[in-house]
Amino acid sequence: MQYVWLNQSGESFYWSFLFLNNGTQLASDTEDFKVRYGQIYGMYMRNVKNDNWDVGGAIYLQGGKDVSNCKTSAFYVAAHVNKRVSQTLRLGIGTEILSGTDQDEDDGKNHSFNPLYGTNHKFNGLMDYFYVGGRHNNNVGLQDYYLKLAYKKNKLSSDLTGHYFASMGNIFDGEAKKMDNYLGF
Repeated sequence: MQYVWLNQSGESFYWSFLFLNNGTQLASDTEDFKVRYGQIYGMYMRNVKNDNWDVGGAIYLQGGKDVSNCKTSAFYVAAHVNKRVSQTLRLGIGTEILSGTDQDEDDGKNHSFNPLYGTNHKFNGLMDYFYVGGRHNNNVGLQDYYLKLAYKKNKLSSDLTGHYFASMGNIFDGEAKKMDNYLGF
């Protein structure tokens, strides 16, 4: 693994840039121990000066080859806006989108974004449901849209966040009938 991570926290905003070259190998019946290299590169930005508004976002692209030697073309996009409405209350809206591979995909590419060494519990509603245990390889991706209400006073803090989850890629049932992309709320 090789990576470059640049970041700076200025007076008005924070930004970071990441380029990661990740090598993986898969032992197979043919004893193919070749290393496959995949790359992730992108940027995260967030304002830091304004206490009334918290605005940020990220975009990451993924290319190269996955562990099964399939060409990868995937992306991750996130954005959030939080507004302080009083000393104790914040309202927020946001999204996270991870590209996915349609279940009827036939272009020979893996369009599923792989978070690699991600902090799974930090994303998608603090749930370890969608991207734990290898569930990211050739999956249908994820759209996560959310509304947030946060309360904080003295030592008490509480968040109430509603999430809408849908797949990015097409899903089919056992008879090749296209299903709704809705995954849950």
